[in-house]
Amino acid sequence: MRFTAAFAALLGATLLSACDKGTDLNVDLPSTTSINTTYRDTPLDAATVRFDSLETLKADHFLAGRLTDNVAGTTTATALLNLQPSAVLDSLPAKFVAAVLDSVVFIQGYDAVQGQTSVPVVFDIVALTAPLTETGIYNSSVRPLPLLGATLATGLSDRLDRRIRIKNLPADSSGAFYTYVNDNVVRLTLYNRRTNSTAGLAFCNRLFADLKTKPTFGQADLNAIVGGFALLPNSAYNKAIVNFTRNGNSRLLVYFHDSQPVLPNRSAAWHSYSIFYGPSPGGSGAASARDPRYYTYLESDFSASPLASLADVTSSVPAAGLNGLAYVQDGVGLGVRVAIPATLATELSSDKLAINRAELYIPVKPFSNAVYPFANGLFAVEVDGHNKVLQRLNGLTLTDRVVQKDGTNPAGSNNEAVAVLYDANTSAPYYLVPITSYLQYYLNNLRSRAEAVPAALVLAPTIRRSQNLTLGRSTVEVSGSRGGPRLRVYYAQLR
Repeated sequence: MRFTAAFAALLGATLLSACDKGTDLNVDLPSTTSINTTYRDTPLDAATVRFDSLETLKADHFLAGRLTDNVAGTTTATALLNLQPSAVLDSLPAKFVAAVLDSVVFIQGYDAVQGQTSVPVVFDIVALTAPLTETGIYNSSVRPLPLLGATLATGLSDRLDRRIRIKNLPADSSGAFYTYVNDNVVRLTLYNRRTNSTAGLAFCNRLFADLKTKPTFGQADLNAIVGGFALLPNSAYNKAIVNFTRNGNSRLLVYFHDSQPVLPNRSAAWHSYSIFYGPSPGGSGAASARDPRYYTYLESDFSASPLASLADVTSSVPAAGLNGLAYVQDGVGLGVRVAIPATLATELSSDKLAINRAELYIPVKPFSNAVYPFANGLFAVEVDGHNKVLQRLNGLTLTDRVVQKDGTNPAGSNNEAVAVLYDANTSAPYYLVPITSYLQYYLNNLRSRAEAVPAALVLAPTIRRSQNLTLGRSTVEVSGSRGGPRLRVYYAQLR
């Protein structure tokens, strides 16, 4: 029997038509099952908790000041600073015939102020009994009292609203014009011969006596005079906390003049010698092993605030006790604790389910950044039932269990996922972070118990290995029209 080519094509088409299951492509693949995609938007209970310490050693800022607000009570910041003499020996007063001290000024740049800038800041400077050691552990909760020695100067004040005039020269040479910019530098005068400012007279005289008589003045000579500085707010000051930047040209400047120049044409004008703290002189601002050590001690007095119970770091304050709100704040260690509901975890643990995408959505109260700026981003840290951060061994290193970026090892480290702030200047700001890989790992761990199952996640602005230090605060809306923090999951139900 013969079949023509046309008849064969017709027969093939008829057979394919008989097998059609009605798919979009009219293709029936063997050994497949249909898949239904489901979306779940689950509200999460949230409470405010507090970590007991943050890493502040050689952070990108050091802080000093005191501020009281109606959320976190009174926060006091003290900066403890090692000192380092200038290596430029030609600038030493000992290199001049008859050096005369003119003034000594503590100079430090800043890039943010929490609180009032219209009121002058008032600081005290206290000597450290010894420099911060290379092996010492220093963080936000290491009390400075054992390190503090004699008070060198009190009541040192400067303005935080000073502006300076900048001359601008247009490219077309049409004429210069002037603009005014903020002068973000704090200058604290310990001594000034011309204005009779003598707050730190005894210390300045002792320092200058050695600078004038030791032509090879070095670190050991400086340490014999003072172990370092503690910069702390005056006891009567509580108007602001200043974020001093690592790029702020940090130095103690000793101004002097030579009353007997050797050469007739040598100027008797001011000269200066620098003693550094913070980043090393000439540094880029990035942390360096050569930098003098420094850290910030942060003390929070919650006793008169709604967060009073957080004096015990194992406790938490539910949103119901905070008018439906929760708080994250850098520096003072506030975080928002959320937990995956057990019923949802059971549902998502099914073997017949595949998670396509998961994300945390955290709504923020709009325009709540008048005193403190919004936190730039949030990390999600696994904790136990007492808010203690869980850890795991990665290689030979014990690391905190922080949610890692999607597509990286969920049980790894150094690839932390960051919840990004969106629409910050609108009426509906929010943080969002994908956690697809983490959620699948969490569900697998529920079954296998390969490591301790976390009681919750704490959303916090910083983690232990961060080098960032600010006082950024975000107010999380837990109840209201936007529904509060939520876990959004897209998953496929296999049949």
